[in-house]
Amino acid sequence: MTLADSIIIVLVLVLVGVAAVYIRKEKKQGKCVGCPYARECAAKKKGGCGR
Repeated sequence: MTLADSIIIVLVLVLVGVAAVYIRKEKKQGKCVGCPYARECAAKKKGGCGR
C-alpha cells in the first residue's frame, strides 16, 4: 500500500464519519434524513419518519 492509498482511505473514513455524525445529530432533533419525503414527513409528524 502506497502513501496515496493511505491518504485516500483516511479521507474516505473521515467523510463517512462526518456523514454519520450529521445523520445522528439530525435524527436526535427529530428530523428525517435521507428519505425522499423528508420535508413532508417532518411537516406532518414532529417525531421523525416513523421508521
